[in-house]
Amino acid sequence: MPTADIASSLAALADAGDGQAACRLSAELMRCRFLAQVQSDPDESAARNIARLHADGKHDQARMIEARMSKMRSQLESCARLPAGLDKRALHYFRSAALTGNATLLFRYASGSGFESEGGYGYLTTPEFDQWRGEAEAAMQRALSQGSPEAALVLRAAHDGDIGLFAGLVADDDRQAYAYARLTERLFGDTLVNVPGLPTRPSISPADAEQAEALAAQWHQGYFDGQQFDVISVMAESMWQPWQDVSPADPCQPGGVAHG
Repeated sequence: MPTADIASSLAALADAGDGQAACRLSAELMRCRFLAQVQSDPDESAARNIARLHADGKHDQARMIEARMSKMRSQLESCARLPAGLDKRALHYFRSAALTGNATLLFRYASGSGFESEGGYGYLTTPEFDQWRGEAEAAMQRALSQGSPEAALVLRAAHDGDIGLFAGLVADDDRQAYAYARLTERLFGDTLVNVPGLPTRPSISPADAEQAEALAAQWHQGYFDGQQFDVISVMAESMWQPWQDVSPADPCQPGGVAHG
């Protein structure tokens, strides 16, 4: 059954603490908000592209766009059936789903990706953004402790720069940056060369380096059971956003998507 048709029931369950209901509802609400931002008139430009492709004999490409637009129209019709005002609680339910233990959404909430569905910068003055700023770093640490290799990459960069919402919250710290650098080297091995713009390990004293090395070894074994990952696969999964249709697995299953 379409989520829009049971949105009121899902909201009641989510308000009572049901993480799966909050996950499913937040994904639908964020998708609708995202579509409203980027699709003011989806058919007009698509129709021109489809006609041009057919004229050029590129019928398969034209049919792909036609199928995509048909799906988008269906999604917009579904969005129109949502209870009035419920879309304004998208970030609330996203946060609820993440903090009830959903491993997939926890990393994305911590990194601030939920705000990307809002469009523009109006979210910077919202209570939800203030709330996120107060708990994002702890949420990212929790994601790391639950075995999120993406979190290790983000924490490495955040302690050695200010690019992105999350990194702007985290104080630069050479010892922490070194420890997370060693953790990511343990997690990803030689595949780390595929990460563009990754900060180099900072220079710290031998004593601090020894402590950071021990901490990285502790995290690697305790949080990841000593496993290694392919960084390209991990980065590809981390690009998925809650409002998109295709995900590595169903993010609303109990516990979310686990690695390894």
